[in-house]
Amino acid sequence: MVDDLLERLETLTPGPELAVLLATVDRSQLDGSGAITLAQARARQISHEQAEFLADVAEVGRVDWHTPEGVVTRMPAPDEFSIDRIAWALRSSLPAARAQLNLAMDLLNRLPAVYESLLAGRIDLPRARVFHEVLLLVDDAIAQRVVARLIDQAPQWTCGRLRERLRYHLHKADPADAARRYRAAVANREVRGGSSQDGTGFLSGSDLPIDRTAAADDYLSRLARAAKASGDPRTLQQLRADAYLDLLTGLAFRARPSCDPVTEAADEEDRQRYASLREGAQSHVDTAGEPSEAERWVPASAVAGDEGPVGTAEFDVASTDGTRLDARHCCRCGGVRPADRRGVVTLTMTLPTLMGLADDPAVLPAWGPVLAEIGRQVALDAAARSSWQFAVTDDDGRPLHTGPIRRRPRMVDVRLARLRDRACRAPYCRRPASTCDTDHRWAYASGGSSAPDNLDSLCRHHHRLKHEKHLRLRALDAGAYRWHAPSGEFWDVPPEREDP
Repeated sequence: MVDDLLERLETLTPGPELAVLLATVDRSQLDGSGAITLAQARARQISHEQAEFLADVAEVGRVDWHTPEGVVTRMPAPDEFSIDRIAWALRSSLPAARAQLNLAMDLLNRLPAVYESLLAGRIDLPRARVFHEVLLLVDDAIAQRVVARLIDQAPQWTCGRLRERLRYHLHKADPADAARRYRAAVANREVRGGSSQDGTGFLSGSDLPIDRTAAADDYLSRLARAAKASGDPRTLQQLRADAYLDLLTGLAFRARPSCDPVTEAADEEDRQRYASLREGAQSHVDTAGEPSEAERWVPASAVAGDEGPVGTAEFDVASTDGTRLDARHCCRCGGVRPADRRGVVTLTMTLPTLMGLADDPAVLPAWGPVLAEIGRQVALDAAARSSWQFAVTDDDGRPLHTGPIRRRPRMVDVRLARLRDRACRAPYCRRPASTCDTDHRWAYASGGSSAPDNLDSLCRHHHRLKHEKHLRLRALDAGAYRWHAPSGEFWDVPPEREDP
């Protein structure tokens, strides 16, 4: 009976029949896999209903104010005052009503493939809205061509990844227009500051050169990680903020950025509050047999005898001051944490683009597409940008060549693994590989090698998830991955490649 129910939940297309079935399900009687199937089916139905709602909004937008009740007639298109009827009917503000009507009309009339995918439950409303927002001012023919290329892959991507892919193909479709829009925006770059209602301040820049912005952001992260490794109790975000202020106000620091007494006291209160919440949560969880954080990150020699995993010391030699990695950097699996140094920002471009034979955009992981001329500037200006690394790829996204490779050589296997992965290999995680731990898929202590085909980039959270919850990661064909849980569930991760 339950198996038949779950099969119907998996196979029914969104619509009245699925809605009736969902209304009869007792979720408390389902096991973990069944609960997931139920949530997935309901998500498909919700997407279907949201598509129908947008069609309703579009229909209300074409109702004339002078049409008497009982008479069915429509205007050819909404007019200036259509949003008022929608706002009054749905009890919303005029801006909210305008946004809903614009989304509905755009999907129904200009991007019908996106609307049909939403109606079928293949994508959700946030993804449909990303298509609308990114393609809003784009020529109809170009927009529809980009949609046709990406709509089938959209369900596999986060909204951020989808937005990045849309921007990439818009750059590629019309490089001259992308360059024109970039120059117009960067000419308006500015820094603004102000105060918040709680008495704190904000200071942010906008319309900045993307390459320098990414490098500055990475530099703040490296300073924060170095301070954290030295024992500073502040969070990485707090350390980034404090380093940011010190750098801009001219306060020099060696390892730990400064902090005023009031803010320091606030941080201590926050740590105590978090510790109390964590202690309360742990009291409800059976952690018997699980290694502590101190036990989990142990010296490599404690795992693999006198010598650490192949590549551990060399990775350290290549990336810091030549000393061996200590307990903060070595995981029980034989993997390594990113070293506490100024990091490498990777820029990916095709070989024809590097040679000036094409103007396909380059790509900054987690930032998105970059103008071809900026990509070439970064690749050729090694002296001015020694912290940058570029990767030239073939049409399938496989790295062919990298450079510049900083001042010291680094272990080639770790570098190739990060270039291959580009981001954390957990489902829907977009943390750049340059900030991730390097994990041995098959643990070194169990005989796993340190070759690239056994190395994976995992962010700290998903590295811990893999070991603490005993998940397994297996490579599939063509650069895809599959995560296996002890429950028998699995999740597939497509290869992290940029489209040619």
